[in-house]
Amino acid sequence: MLTCGALLCSAFYARFVFLLADPPIVHYGTDSSLRLTAKGITTTYKSSDMCGTPASSQGFFSPGYIHDVLLTDLSPSSQYFYSYGSSKVG
Repeated sequence: MLTCGALLCSAFYARFVFLLADPPIVHYGTDSSLRLTAKGITTTYKSSDMCGTPASSQGFFSPGYIHDVLLTDLSPSSQYFYSYGSSKVG
């Protein structure tokens, strides 16, 4: 659940980190019917993306997949419910 404050709040940027690379989808709305849908993008990084040793060799752990989704058309002073999933997992 997220709440937009009394100030102008028309969008919310959500970030999720999971092991699956499936394209992210967020269903959201002001009630449990979650009538709005937003699709996002997925990124990750590898040891070769690091600046050098030891970050790129010893002790490097895969971060998983970073999913970014922009929720738009939000209204100020409103509470929103959301559900995260993917086209494959739901």
